[in-house]
Amino acid sequence: MKVGKVVLTQNYEEESRLETLLQRGISNGVELERIPETELRFFEPLARTHGSFLWSPHTSISDPQLVNAALRQELQANGVQFIPNSLVEIKNQAWTISNEIINARYFVNAGGAWALDLAQKVGLGLNYRTMPFLGMYRQTSISNLPIKTLIYPVPHSINPFLGVHFTPTIDGNVKIGPSALPIIGKSQYQLMSRVTRTELVTFGQNLVSLSKGSKHDLFEMMKYEVPKLSTSNLVRASSKLVPRALQVNAWTKKRPGIRGQLIDGKNGELIQDFLIEHSENSTHVLNAVSPGWTAGIPFGRSIAQSVLERLSKTS
Repeated sequence: MKVGKVVLTQNYEEESRLETLLQRGISNGVELERIPETELRFFEPLARTHGSFLWSPHTSISDPQLVNAALRQELQANGVQFIPNSLVEIKNQAWTISNEIINARYFVNAGGAWALDLAQKVGLGLNYRTMPFLGMYRQTSISNLPIKTLIYPVPHSINPFLGVHFTPTIDGNVKIGPSALPIIGKSQYQLMSRVTRTELVTFGQNLVSLSKGSKHDLFEMMKYEVPKLSTSNLVRASSKLVPRALQVNAWTKKRPGIRGQLIDGKNGELIQDFLIEHSENSTHVLNAVSPGWTAGIPFGRSIAQSVLERLSKTS
């Protein structure tokens, strides 16, 4: 469903970043327009901006679960086999599923927070570390907050996160979020979930790596993200874009997500782009940043094309 998107600013400094975002989008063939603040009411009456905003007319919303189900059905019809709830490992250069060796000519590792673990078994990504980040959302009925478009802030200049934003959903709700909180476990969907000693040690090592980074401030990141675990604080953060959000009390939790964020182990910098590495018979998606769902299909197509090219050179 095409609803469009507005990208808003909150101060003069963000105005220059908005222009950078505009030029980057145009250079990539995206239809965008920078429009004065006085015109915002015609696009999204509930939003507020400083100076100007970007308008993306072709931004659309969909249901990821329905899209994934349709893709799975189509793939199965073409002979693709799905093996759910199974452990994938690499032992002595052999790929296994639940301890059974997989006989395949080529492998693609899109293991999310676990992708680096697999890649390092074949000698790739040895200079990187993975820090899991927890993304939490809240939602309310669109009748409580009748926004017309997606509403985003200008992306942070340093941290690889989109910031708290508003999304109307296919099922008639509005969601706000996410948080972007570093967590200990790669499956720690609840903050009080049990973690292993190994995970705790790794988390400490990740924090040490992050503290080396010169392009971000770990303390400021935590200071900004931890309060957003509270619904009231998340709503307050979102109200900078849509003040009326403060008038809504009926917020409920959505299922959270976990993203594996890659860290450069040498300098502690957060990797802010997609990162892919290859071995002789495998391709590894080590870092899949936002917009992961939005870019999922064209990104997958790009990976498939890359694999086909690599296979053609070895055939």
